[in-house]
Amino acid sequence: MWLRWYCARPQRRCMPDISTKSCAISRNTDELKSYLGIGDADTQHETVNHSEEEWVVGDVHTNGIEGVWSLFKRSIVGAFHKMSVKHMDRYLEELEWRFNNRNNPYIFMDTLKRIVKTDPLTYRRLTAPA
Repeated sequence: MWLRWYCARPQRRCMPDISTKSCAISRNTDELKSYLGIGDADTQHETVNHSEEEWVVGDVHTNGIEGVWSLFKRSIVGAFHKMSVKHMDRYLEELEWRFNNRNNPYIFMDTLKRIVKTDPLTYRRLTAPA
């Protein structure tokens, strides 16, 4: 599912290490207490403190995921209107595709290709109990 992929998709950057040349995983969040402890030996957890008007510290910010949530909220209001938990994976797959293609100059042609190649969703399968 895309949301899991995006939220869990770590930022990889090379960290200086004298003994080995390795890339550490960095997760950037705000100061919400729920995020405490997500760092471990392989994951660096860095935060910005929004409550103290701190939005960016060096390379640490939360702009990427906030933009995704904004796009998702606009999709609910503008395109989906009413959402079903049963089909949440489809809503998120569409959002993933839109997000990944937001700068695609050939989006119309790519959309047509996707429509032609996608298996149809029958009414029976759409309305079947989860």
